[in-house]
Amino acid sequence: MKRRHITQIILILLVSTGFLLLFSQSSTFAIQTFFQQESGFPSQTYIGPVEISSLSKEEAINKLRSRVNEWTKNTKISASILDTVKPLPTDFFQFDIEASVDNAVEGKRNPLVVNIPDDHWREMMRELNMSLLSSHIDMNQANNALIPIAESLDTKPFILSLADYLKADSIQGTIASSVGKETGYIDLLSKWVGEYKEITIPPGSELSLKEYMEQKGAIGYSNEFLTMAASLIYETALKSNVKVIERHISENKPMGINDGFEAKIDDDYDLKLYNGKNQPVVFTSELDKSGHLNVYVSLKDDPFRYELKKSNEKQYPPREIIEYEPILGQKQDVPGREGYSVDISKEIYYQDILIKSEPVSKDFYLPIDNRVYKELPDPSTESTLIENSGTENADVPQMNDSNDPSVVGSNDQSGSSIDPSASSLPENDESQSSASDDPTAIYDNETIVK
Repeated sequence: MKRRHITQIILILLVSTGFLLLFSQSSTFAIQTFFQQESGFPSQTYIGPVEISSLSKEEAINKLRSRVNEWTKNTKISASILDTVKPLPTDFFQFDIEASVDNAVEGKRNPLVVNIPDDHWREMMRELNMSLLSSHIDMNQANNALIPIAESLDTKPFILSLADYLKADSIQGTIASSVGKETGYIDLLSKWVGEYKEITIPPGSELSLKEYMEQKGAIGYSNEFLTMAASLIYETALKSNVKVIERHISENKPMGINDGFEAKIDDDYDLKLYNGKNQPVVFTSELDKSGHLNVYVSLKDDPFRYELKKSNEKQYPPREIIEYEPILGQKQDVPGREGYSVDISKEIYYQDILIKSEPVSKDFYLPIDNRVYKELPDPSTESTLIENSGTENADVPQMNDSNDPSVVGSNDQSGSSIDPSASSLPENDESQSSASDDPTAIYDNETIVK
């Protein structure tokens, strides 16, 4: 019986002791909270980069709010995808200042509570015209990249590449390549592949092909060959995420180059490319089994697929220029070449979804006239030719007064020139957008007698 009473007394003492300890702890916390509001946070207390030592709770909240407002006005954070860059709106980040102060541990460095609502991301993707990709981007990883910047109130400019946060199972490494046409540069092709098998553009750098060749001490290459090689590099760049800064074309359509993809190289013209990625881009040249030059670039970790489309292809027949000479001698007819125009556009796909289409170029080439040389008939036989009429005198220049409006042509120099207004062909400016406003203007296949 006594033992039972002793046990009960011990239990009562234990319960009483626990109650007293709990009450003392609660009292201590209440007293500390009261005096903290009166005397402020102790030394070395931070929230984010902001020190709140000796400040009351209200003062700490006001100081944090002021610093956050200042950061919001001065920060320059943007999101980018496929060369489209948009600054984040000022309310993109949500700062919970009250929670940051309430959860602060005295004498410690405490985090500034920041979050990014999902609907803010959806709105940003809409502004980037990439709503179709919203469900494929790992927003948690993107938040992990942005929130530390906001927590530290860092004002350094920052651009978030959203392509880096496409979900891992969506990444598709591919290879973009272009194959040249049959050319007569057999020896030069082997020399090129031996000397310039790989051309590298470092991250965030620009490549000038002319400067690159000069730095490498290139010798023995004609401008025509360099144009052929540059054209394949240009075409391959269009099939990748490399940006074309400068590119030119010729006045007349060149031989041996894929239609719509010429990149002319000479003393005045250059090909310039820019690599905006955070890793090098390497253009590799190889000869295939048929002896054709093949240029390719690896698109490792690039989730997008690029396709080039041709449209509005047109040919323009050359005119025929007939020139009469007193003595024909060794002159031979010179064949002309058709003019040509084409529009190139670029389609960008994510998996099988078309997410962007953009124009690339409008190329226009003037035709080259056919030149036919004929010997001038003996004037003494002219009347006989006219009397015989028929179609035999169709190519014979009439020896009439040059002032007669019925005259087709004459030996007078002023009457032999071709009126430029007779041709409605647009002028070729040899630039990236090389076609005129109307590259399909009518061009008659006419015969000019001189």
